[in-house]
Amino acid sequence: MGRYFTLALLLIALNLGYALYALKEWRGYTEKFVLYRKLLKENMLLSKELERALSYEELLRYARRKGFKDATPEDVERFKELLKTGRVLERGASGSPRR
Repeated sequence: MGRYFTLALLLIALNLGYALYALKEWRGYTEKFVLYRKLLKENMLLSKELERALSYEELLRYARRKGFKDATPEDVERFKELLKTGRVLERGASGSPRR
């Protein structure tokens, strides 16, 4: 009977040790998940700011107005160069670009 009692205590101790290990690992995964969510949200906000700063749709309208009738998203770099070297678009009172 003493042998079974010792075996039961050993199994309880092993189970407790594994539970502590699992909790520590779970905490680590939770911290990583929270960091991932934070970085994802930050990345989405930065993407939104970049899109707003570059004003992608405005660049496409400008390019099409200047003669690039088949403007594609791949042409954005050229459009930015045109804007840097050429005239800068000014905004009118309505918010739309003026020549």
